[in-house]
Amino acid sequence: MSATVEQERAIGDSLLNNLLCAAPGAGKTFTLVKICLEILNDSPYNEICLVTFTNSGVKEMQSRLNKVLTPAQMRRVKIATFHSLFLEQAKSTMNGTLLIGPAQNNFIDRLQRQLGIKHYEEVKEAIDIVGMELDRSVYEGTKEGNIFKAYQELKSNNKKYDLDDVARRAVSGMIKNRIAPFKFTHFLVDEFQDTDEIQFRWLVEHYRQTGARFTVVADDDQSIYSFRGALGYDILLKFQKETGANLHLLSQCFRCRPEILSAAYNMIEFNEDRIPKDVKSAKPAGGEFKIHIHETSNEQYSTFEQNYNENPGEWAILCRTNKLLDLASLQLTGLGIKHRIANVKSIWDTRQADFILKFLYCIRFPQAGGRYIGEILGFLCEHEQNILDIQNKVNSANGLHHVKLEANGGYNHATEVYFGYLHDWFDNTNSSSEIQTRVRTIKALLSLAKNGRGATQLKNIGIESSVLDILFNLKGSWYDRIDALLSNLNKKKNNQENHDENEVVLTTFHGSKGLEWEYLAIFDFIQGVSPSNKALEQDRCNKTSIALSEERRLAFVAMTRAMEKLFIHTYERRNNIDTGDTTKVKVSEFIEEILHEE
Repeated sequence: MSATVEQERAIGDSLLNNLLCAAPGAGKTFTLVKICLEILNDSPYNEICLVTFTNSGVKEMQSRLNKVLTPAQMRRVKIATFHSLFLEQAKSTMNGTLLIGPAQNNFIDRLQRQLGIKHYEEVKEAIDIVGMELDRSVYEGTKEGNIFKAYQELKSNNKKYDLDDVARRAVSGMIKNRIAPFKFTHFLVDEFQDTDEIQFRWLVEHYRQTGARFTVVADDDQSIYSFRGALGYDILLKFQKETGANLHLLSQCFRCRPEILSAAYNMIEFNEDRIPKDVKSAKPAGGEFKIHIHETSNEQYSTFEQNYNENPGEWAILCRTNKLLDLASLQLTGLGIKHRIANVKSIWDTRQADFILKFLYCIRFPQAGGRYIGEILGFLCEHEQNILDIQNKVNSANGLHHVKLEANGGYNHATEVYFGYLHDWFDNTNSSSEIQTRVRTIKALLSLAKNGRGATQLKNIGIESSVLDILFNLKGSWYDRIDALLSNLNKKKNNQENHDENEVVLTTFHGSKGLEWEYLAIFDFIQGVSPSNKALEQDRCNKTSIALSEERRLAFVAMTRAMEKLFIHTYERRNNIDTGDTTKVKVSEFIEEILHEE
């Protein structure tokens, strides 16, 4: 594949600071690979740091570069995520252990109970919002700030730190000359529109301190992660102001037919804060774009079946939410259409399953029980001071098996029950009936912790109960069964199995980012879904159109995943799957924008 004129210009400026604004399917990865080659060939002393946001992005770039670079050249290129670079710089300066993944979710679960807040998501959102801020003082005294302060105290008491702490330490360490910047001559950053304030400041410090050159690739029209702190269009302006970067537009789309591209850009041009682009398809006309306006929501599935049968090939269905994906899956099952929901996490990725594995670990390896006892007692709703006291006891006694709680020690009932049974659970047994009794007792304990004293039904412990059922259904002794489950504690799951190529892929708008399909259907394109009610309400309260603009970008990302044919389904009445009734709804306001003509 030869480079376009636009790509050649960008490659020709490889040794300078550059902002590459790339339309969907504009060959950005191809261009980045060519830029890498240009920089490495310019001088044997040039070294590159190529930064991505995901591990899958790292693997893709490694695969692409391995095909064109020599082994010697590859040794002069580091491909990494922001978080892995922060850890490499700052981990040695951190005290304690890293809190990440399900373990961090369990920690937030524990904080939620400590603060008496009803909804887990409220706590998680506050931590995310404040944690990504460089200047956290703006939240001092607010509800979010108070939640975050309690989170920081809980981490400190338990000698834990998270990735936000590492990122801040890396940045502040460089600013204060306590941490050395990386000595790369060039930085290449993919998906730059997703950069948050801390990540941007980290890049700026490298620019100021080392004089490295930067090439960033972005599309402000595909900035859909503001909830993670992504700064989108604003960060592109700040980068140009900071570095004086040359702007290169990669405006030729190799993915979408002109009919699809025209519809998507009709809509996105209603966003005001964006870089104007005259994007053209590299493909000839001959694709198809169609909006199906149905009377009821159920009709979209039968229409999809007709489109699907008329166009054999690679298909995907996109929905705005996971709940709508589940509904679509049910309907496709009824139609006998083979499909799979993509990006579905394994049960082992949940905080509930992670907790059960740690609960069992402490039983199987009581000598190392201090490692997880804090999380277990947090789940049991024990008071934080008591948790610290028990942790100290376990560490001083060199194991959980040497600890017994004194009577009338002020512990809650669930903790007393836990320690009352614990020494029996330490003993191995081959008796299936005894193992069944233990599993039932653990379930009852967890229900007690979730639902309070006197609870008789196993409510609110669905995933925990399912994992314990897996334990009981395994073979072997008590230890054998626990050992079999514990293989999941540190094992990374890979859900990318071999799938039938004729299956229809179902995923969300967000989950579709970076992917493409020959034929694409978008379901439930109605007001309140896309754009979402949450976004509309947020704009009403703030008297802005910021949230609506992001919803428009999200719809744009979804539309530009289609290569040959795109079908958008909307309707005027929604069917209630339980009652059979219908409710009047409005088609998405984006429909009118898509059909807009100058």
